[in-house]
Amino acid sequence: MKKKYYFILAVLLFSTQFLMAQSYQFTKVADLMYPNGVVFNSNNEMFYFSQGDNLYDETGTNLLGSTGIDNVSIGVENDIIWVGGYWGATKYQAGIITTYPSTAFPAGGGVYDIDYFQNNVYLAKEEGGLCYFDGIDWHENITSGLTSMTFATCVTHDDNGNLYVGGTDGSYLGLVDVFDGSSWTSFTNAEHGVGWLTNILIDSNDNIWVVGDAISMFDGSTWTQYGAFAGNVNAIEEDAEGNIWIASAYTTNIYKYDGSTFDLITTPQNCNGRTNGFALNQYGELFVTLEDGVYRIEELDGNSITTYSFPEQTAPAVIDPINYTIEIEVINGTDLTNLVADFTISVGATATVGGTPQISGTTPNDFTNPVTYTVESGTGTPQDWTITVTDALLLNDENDILSFNIPGQVWGATINSINHTVELNVPDGTNLTSLAATFTLSEDAVAYVGGTLQESGVTTNDFTNTVTYSIHAENGDIQNWFVSTSEESALSSENDIILFSFPEQTGEAIINNTNQTVVIEVANGTDLTNLIASYTISPQSEAYVDGTLQESGVTVNDFSSPVIYSVHAEDSDIQNWTITVTEGLVGINTSSETEFIIYPNPASDYILINSEVEVHSIAIYSVVGEIVSKTDDNSGKIINISNLSSGSYLLILTSKTGNTYTTKFIKD
Repeated sequence: MKKKYYFILAVLLFSTQFLMAQSYQFTKVADLMYPNGVVFNSNNEMFYFSQGDNLYDETGTNLLGSTGIDNVSIGVENDIIWVGGYWGATKYQAGIITTYPSTAFPAGGGVYDIDYFQNNVYLAKEEGGLCYFDGIDWHENITSGLTSMTFATCVTHDDNGNLYVGGTDGSYLGLVDVFDGSSWTSFTNAEHGVGWLTNILIDSNDNIWVVGDAISMFDGSTWTQYGAFAGNVNAIEEDAEGNIWIASAYTTNIYKYDGSTFDLITTPQNCNGRTNGFALNQYGELFVTLEDGVYRIEELDGNSITTYSFPEQTAPAVIDPINYTIEIEVINGTDLTNLVADFTISVGATATVGGTPQISGTTPNDFTNPVTYTVESGTGTPQDWTITVTDALLLNDENDILSFNIPGQVWGATINSINHTVELNVPDGTNLTSLAATFTLSEDAVAYVGGTLQESGVTTNDFTNTVTYSIHAENGDIQNWFVSTSEESALSSENDIILFSFPEQTGEAIINNTNQTVVIEVANGTDLTNLIASYTISPQSEAYVDGTLQESGVTVNDFSSPVIYSVHAEDSDIQNWTITVTEGLVGINTSSETEFIIYPNPASDYILINSEVEVHSIAIYSVVGEIVSKTDDNSGKIINISNLSSGSYLLILTSKTGNTYTTKFIKD
C-alpha cells in the first residue's frame, strides 16, 4: 500500500447503473428470525447468529449460553468462531466458550466487526476505534491521533499485509484508515463520499470498496462513487467469479455488479444482515441473511456443479468454479472404472456425460481418465466441467522401533516387537533424568512422547521411569512402545592372562603383560599340534581362538606356530594375546653340580654371571637351538646382549673341568 495517493472523484449517475436481473432462486438453509450474519470456518462449517446471546451451527443448535454480550457481529479465526456485541466478545472453539466483557478492551466499547489477521484478532469498536487480541492480552491499536475516527464500524485486510479500518467521526462522516505494517494512510469523506460507513471489501483486483449510505470504489488512483441506494448498504461480498454483491438493509433489494452494470435482484424477504450479511463457502456458493433465515443464492440460468463427492473419497473435492474443474481423491485400490458420484448442480440445470443423463447417487462412470460433465442451464446454456479422480497413495502402516540407544547404555537394547517393549541397561548411578535417545523407526513413521515430537539424538526425556513412545505410522496408525531402563553394577574391563601351562613344559611360562605375550618351552619331541593348555584369565572374562570358546584343561589347539588368544572382558573389551611354544634344546648336558646366577633377568644390554667355577666358555642359544653368541675364555663374566633381538634365550656355561651349566634369560 502506497503512502501517497492522487485522487480523482468520479460521480456516476445512479439511474444509469441498474438493469433488472435474470432470475435467481433463494433456498433457505437455516430458519431464524432476524439473523445478523453468517460465516464458514476453515472446515466449511456454517455458523450464524441474531442479536442477543446466540450462535447457531448448521444443525440449528445454539452453541452459547447466557453470555450477556448482545451479539451484533461475527468473525472467523481458522476453526474458531468469534461473536461481538454491545458488551464485549465471545470466542467459541470446539465447545469451549470464552467471554471477554468490553471492560477487558482498551477504552471499552461495543464490537461492530471482527477480523483475523496475522495471528491477531482485531475488533472494530464504538469507543477507542480499534483493538486486537494476540492470544494472551488485548492491546490498543495506533489509530488515535492519526484521524478523527471515534467510532470504528468495520475492519478487514488484504493478501498484501495491509489492514483496513472503517468508521466515522463525531459528525458521522465516513473515514477509512489503511495500515501497511509501519504507517497509516487515511481517506476522508471528501474523497470517497460515503457518510455513515458500514463495511469495507478488498476485491481480487485489490480495489477498495466502501459502503454505507452510498457506495464507492478506489482502484489505486481514483475513487468512483456509485450513488445512494434505498436503505443503507451493510453487506458486501465478492463471489467466486469476481462479481460484487451488495445488500440494502431492510429492503428486498440485492445488487450484483459484474464490472459494468448493477443487476437488481429481488429477495423473498427483507435483507437483515449487518457486516456479515453475505458469506461464501469453500464450494464458491453464496449465502445471504434475510429477515427470516439464511438463504443460499442460486442462479436459475446457472450451469455449475456446486457439490461433488464419492463414498470412497479421502477428502472433500476441490471445485474450481472459474476453470470449471473438480479434483477428488479416493482410497487407494478403489475401482475407478465403476464409480457413482453424488453431486449438486444449479437449479433447473441438467448434467450429461457423453450424452448420457446423470443422476446423482445413481449413474456410474469410468474415472480411469478425466470425465467431462456437460451441465446445461434451464435456458439451454451448456458448460463443460472436467472431473479428475486420483487414487490415493498407499501409505505405510508400520510403526515399529527398530533400534534404540541412550548415552552410557551397556550392551544392546532388548526390543520386543510383540509386546512393544524396549529394555535398556546402564551402569549403576547413571543420571537418567535428561537423556537424548538415538533411535530408528519404521520408514516414514514419527515418534511422540507426551505429545512432543521426538528427534533422534536431540530430544531429551526422563528415563527414571518407563517412558511411553507413541509411534505414528505414515497412514496415521499409532502404536505405543514402552521403554524401561535398569541400572547394573559397573562391568569389569580386565582381559589379562594370569597363568598359562602345559603338562609337557620344561619351565614356567614367561608372561609379558606389556606386550601381551606368553612364551613357554616344552620337552623336546613334544607334539605341538595337539596340546591342551591350562590357564587362568581375568574374572568374568572369556578366551577365544579363531572364534572358538576355550575351556582351560580341555580345548585342544595346534601350537606349531604362535596362537592368538582373544580375551573378552566382561564389558566386551577385547585384548589379543600371542602364545609362543618352543621345544627344549637337543644334545645339551645340563648339570646342576654347581649352581650359578645371572642377573638382571630380564635384561636389556648386559647380563652379569656369578659362578664359583672357572669358566671355559659361555654360549647363548635361541629357543630353536641356534647359537647366537659364544665366548671361549673367561675374559669376563659380563656379557653384552644389546645386539640380540627381544625374546627368550638359553645360556650354557662350560667350566674348565668340562661340566656344563644351563639357565634361561629374557632379552627386553
